[in-house]
Amino acid sequence: MIAEAEHKKFVQRLEEGDGKLVISKHALRRQSERAISEADIRNAVLNGWPIQRRQDGGFVTIVLLYFLKVGKGQYRPIHVVCVFHVYDPDIWTVKTTYDP
Repeated sequence: MIAEAEHKKFVQRLEEGDGKLVISKHALRRQSERAISEADIRNAVLNGWPIQRRQDGGFVTIVLLYFLKVGKGQYRPIHVVCVFHVYDPDIWTVKTTYDP
């Protein structure tokens, strides 16, 4: 429940122009290896479902599940791993993305 509320608030801030989404170099490498575009990552962050939340000190990691449309009636699931600091929840960094 906490992850869903944090995700919803971030998406709202991002859509208002007050949030910032950063894609790490690691995520950029992995997305090209796994045929996932930056637009796919952004759509996953905006429309995905939080399925896991971990907190380590001041950092929160949220794993989002999203389904990419790959054909008529065909979807590919992906996971997008995002991290933010509890004192700055308006900046999320995509750490990696992968096929579950």
